[in-house]
Amino acid sequence: MYDEDLLRCIISYNYELSVEKAIEGFDDKFYYPLIDKNSRKERIPFFKLHGSLNWKEDQSRITRDDNTVVSMEYRSSDDYIQPSIIAPTLFKQEINIDFQRDYRARFYKNLWHECWRHLQETDSIIIAGFSFPATDWHAQVLFESAGRKRGGFKKIIYCHKDDSKNDDSKKVRSIFGDADLIEESEGLESLSKNIDKFLEFMKKA
Repeated sequence: MYDEDLLRCIISYNYELSVEKAIEGFDDKFYYPLIDKNSRKERIPFFKLHGSLNWKEDQSRITRDDNTVVSMEYRSSDDYIQPSIIAPTLFKQEINIDFQRDYRARFYKNLWHECWRHLQETDSIIIAGFSFPATDWHAQVLFESAGRKRGGFKKIIYCHKDDSKNDDSKKVRSIFGDADLIEESEGLESLSKNIDKFLEFMKKA
């Protein structure tokens, strides 16, 4: 389905499981950094920077629960199980405030740092279904700082719906500076339904 020489990592700000469901044999090809500990060199990292519905969180740790949605069990503030996700709000304290004693904040800060490190080893980026909204200004900082650290990215392929009313393309250009920007204005309504087209984008990178 993919070329291991082309794909270095996947980054997602969604916590649903459509990618996992779309990729046959997901566990043999990809892994969640900081969640999956084994055989990392043989698989490709899948960074879910806002958490995932199949990540199980209790009062002391975050683990994975296969590819199913975690069942919520709440008994008290000190005894609970729930999916580990970062809510879609502007003020995301898990990645914005320095809570060194909070294991959840430490986990997500370390996850973002690991993703930042991978971005520094990347020449080309494909952006699909993400327009860097104001509520995710952290994403803009992530890519801008990683780009500066590595001396800039070479090529950005931006998949979006053609809409003259928005300035998303200008925003992407401002984030990635002098990188060669290729725009695909037909967008990707569903990654699982357009995987062949997505692979063509990868070849362009």
